[in-house]
Amino acid sequence: MLMRITWGQVRPGFWDEFEETFRQAAKQEMPGLIKRWMVRDTRDTNSMFIVTLWRDVESIDDPCTMNFINALCPFFLVEYSASVGEVVYES
Repeated sequence: MLMRITWGQVRPGFWDEFEETFRQAAKQEMPGLIKRWMVRDTRDTNSMFIVTLWRDVESIDDPCTMNFINALCPFFLVEYSASVGEVVYES
């Protein structure tokens, strides 16, 4: 199982539009996706994390995944960053 954690800053004043775009894009089925979270930072309310749980790396590299992220890109203040890691423990 793999986890992808994406961080980005949403342009000031665009959070509501960003959140709605996220919710609409999240309706699209994505092969291999187990779970998805969008988290708004409580200290910097323009910062967000998207945490996704995947079955395999091929699913993360699927074009559907990139289409989802590309739909959000216009809202980012700067480029987003993303890391993928293997889940080695869960409780």
